[in-house]
Amino acid sequence: MFADVRPVPGFRFGPSGMLADRILAGEAWDVFCSADEDHPHRLAAAGLAVRPKPFAGNRLAVLFVKSRGFHSDNILSALLDPAVRIGMSTPGADPSGDYAQRLLARLGQAFPDAQEGLVARTEVLTGGGEAVPIEGPLGRYATIVADGHADVMLCYETICLDACTRSGNLAFACLPLEYEVAAVYGATVSRQADDRGLALFEFLFSDEAQARLAAFGFGPPPPEGRGDAAGD
Repeated sequence: MFADVRPVPGFRFGPSGMLADRILAGEAWDVFCSADEDHPHRLAAAGLAVRPKPFAGNRLAVLFVKSRGFHSDNILSALLDPAVRIGMSTPGADPSGDYAQRLLARLGQAFPDAQEGLVARTEVLTGGGEAVPIEGPLGRYATIVADGHADVMLCYETICLDACTRSGNLAFACLPLEYEVAAVYGATVSRQADDRGLALFEFLFSDEAQARLAAFGFGPPPPEGRGDAAGD
């Protein structure tokens, strides 16, 4: 869920689609959290997990260096500008990439003359599908824009908030409401989980956990769940 994390004993972090594939291939696990609801539902459909529950909300935003002068009022024009290079994560492997694809599809429908250019200017730069992994002291997403691998990066608002604390040269903009792509975070627990796993799963929905998530910029899940994560 977070842009860059250090290894923690007992925890495995990475693109949730790839982690789900490892679980489906037989890797042991107890609790699974994803930035979408689809991957937890894959585990439930395979009979490995209980019915997933949404536990947090987020939204897609656009990260860039301040010198570009982008902001919420002109970010749509920036994305449609043929000179602006767009970065995204890997669809299928990382929900962020799926949400980015959803945004590009919406823009393509609204501005059909720009659709071909949008696809051509958008490059997978993280999430497992990139040609060369990008790393740096600022963290992956901040480095992508700070070092000029892309002019703008489509990523979660929480990642943007984190990146901006790492460098005063970075800023981000949220998308116009009619194009906003909401993210619903889902979690599930293994049918083989012990009491500790079950307790951790239930903790995600407690007031304490929700307050901690809110401190990092996450919102509550929508009451109905699945929202944009299920498609348009």
